Amino acid sequence: MSVLYSFKDGIYYIHKGVHNHPKQTHVLHLTHDEWTRFEQIVFENPATGPAALIAGHHSLTANQAVECVSQCA
Repeated sequence: MSVLYSFKDGIYYIHKGVHNHPKQTHVLHLTHDEWTRFEQIVFENPATGPAALIAGHHSLTANQAVECVSQCA
């Protein structure tokens, strides 16, 4: 069930229901080392798009995908 409350300055949305998926991790930010590794991968692969950086690109090894940089995922 979803509920929308409309106000003069916006909308407040509430979703009430059963969720059968795991909650997101409490880790929300990259550490300094993780951020450095992320930047390194991006700068080393300037022609690679976002999806390829996440999944890994044919020129990247599996442990070079940005998805593998952090424990957040």
